[in-house]
Amino acid sequence: MNSTAGGEVTPGQVRLFSTLHFLFGLGIMSWVTRFVDVKRNLGLSNAEFGSLLTIGTIGSLTAFLVMGHLVNIHGVRRILTISSISTFMLIAAATWITSPVFFMFFNIFIAAAISGFHVSITTQTMWMQERLQNGFASRMSGVWSIGALLTSVISILVAKLLSIEIHVTALSAIVTVVTLIIIRKLSPIFLGKNPQEAEKDAFVLAKFFTTLKVDWIVAFGLLFGSILEFVTADWSSIYGREELGLDASLSVVPYFIFIFAMILGRFNFSKLEKRYNLEKLVTVFGIAGGLSMGLGIIFGKVVAGSAPILGLVVCGIGFAGGGYGLSFMWAVFNLRGIERSDLGTSAVISQLALFQNLSVFVVKNVVAIAAGIFGLPIAMLIPCIMLMFVGYFLRRASVN
Repeated sequence: MNSTAGGEVTPGQVRLFSTLHFLFGLGIMSWVTRFVDVKRNLGLSNAEFGSLLTIGTIGSLTAFLVMGHLVNIHGVRRILTISSISTFMLIAAATWITSPVFFMFFNIFIAAAISGFHVSITTQTMWMQERLQNGFASRMSGVWSIGALLTSVISILVAKLLSIEIHVTALSAIVTVVTLIIIRKLSPIFLGKNPQEAEKDAFVLAKFFTTLKVDWIVAFGLLFGSILEFVTADWSSIYGREELGLDASLSVVPYFIFIFAMILGRFNFSKLEKRYNLEKLVTVFGIAGGLSMGLGIIFGKVVAGSAPILGLVVCGIGFAGGGYGLSFMWAVFNLRGIERSDLGTSAVISQLALFQNLSVFVVKNVVAIAAGIFGLPIAMLIPCIMLMFVGYFLRRASVN
């Protein structure tokens, strides 16, 4: 076990830790809801912009190779502090860039910093899940989504009033300060250094390229269950602006609906898990979510040709189904991966995240290329179809 500076987790500490997840979602998604403005600043087409975004995966891959090891060497607090400052400040700086080359490098560093934040906060989350139970990890995913939801609301309100540069820079500064205050207050419960796990991780890292050990079933399940969230974050505002013909504020609404549905699903998961078989839940929600989202994308576009607001309503229904359908997939497959592995929690999370980022890099490029060739609505069907097959992977990923 990692050493900690304190004992039991108090309700007040749980609330503060939940706020960290909230700020994570609020901060990293602040510029995503205005990607259409970023794309315009860079002067790129959909295919070019999509490909440029996926290059950031290089930073994620590099970071995930070592981040679990660094958490065990330095402890959660130090990694979380450094990565949070880097993440929010780099995102703010990126909104001022007009050069695609400079943006590419900034995006790589942003992805690396987000990876550090992700691994450190998720390692702490899984440790607390073991002690608090009752769907804690899924609820934390829901709290993250509330942050992402609020940032989409802010975008709706200020898109016509503030430039993306002022909007994101101001928000990032506030989020950074509050995050650092909370990290300091939570120091007593953060996992500390773990030399034993660090030594084990170092051995695994040294043999990584010659003896790659990946729980492929869990890894692909995580990909199929979460890729729609990544693609929706990247393309939903562009879809609303260019395919539905909405203005800068209304184009964020589909993503708002998607995130709101995700929040409902994540907070209801513990109740559903008690009533129904987990494999059936994942299978049914995957099929229903992928089908609903796909139909919403296509028919929303068709209807918007004559009535943009009605098209928004139609696509909104589909986005709601998609968000609710994939809401708990991340927590389910991460927990299943930890249960099936003999490595430490941070190492498992890093390995799964490493594979996920590599595979997301591939799928995002496929979506970007498809958007350039067939159009964005057809390209966005790819992750919808993938979600419909997620149940297969959980059935195969049984725990001995």
